[in-house]
Amino acid sequence: MLLPSTKTQFKKNQVPWNKGKILVPLDEQRRKINKRARERYAKDPGKMRRKNRAKYQKNRESELARGARYRKKYGKEIKQRIKDLTLEVYSHYSQTISKSDVPVCACIGCGEKHIEFLTLDHINGRKSMNHGPSLKAEKLCRRLKQDGYPKGMQVLCWNCNSAKSNDPFCPVHEWFKYKQKNS
Repeated sequence: MLLPSTKTQFKKNQVPWNKGKILVPLDEQRRKINKRARERYAKDPGKMRRKNRAKYQKNRESELARGARYRKKYGKEIKQRIKDLTLEVYSHYSQTISKSDVPVCACIGCGEKHIEFLTLDHINGRKSMNHGPSLKAEKLCRRLKQDGYPKGMQVLCWNCNSAKSNDPFCPVHEWFKYKQKNS
């Protein structure tokens, strides 16, 4: 383990903001700055949001260009992170509901395993978990992971999820249940 130095290394042609008079290691300074920023934000989140929104609107064109450059440079890594996150969340809910290590549709008789066809389903509806209509795909996965994988979600294939939206069960696979009872 390397000990932090008391002198900061600057890139070529980079001018230090404090003229090189760093008395504490940079990582410690950054922790203090971040702590103060979190405290300011906690005092009045609305004020900070308005301030950041105004700053974004003022520099909208440059921010859009910066975002486009970032997506162009790191597009593959972004897509891979999203796939990894999706796989992690789907695997967790498949494990708890379907007792399967591989993401699989929780509907009886379906067994769809292609992750491209799988979706997350709110068992008791979106409103029961306070998820608005704008919370989709990646944001939903991030929120579920951040909240510690709350109960009330399941993995379904697109067909079962769509069919379930009109009925409390999946009519596509109801015949499977009927066949199992009569066998």
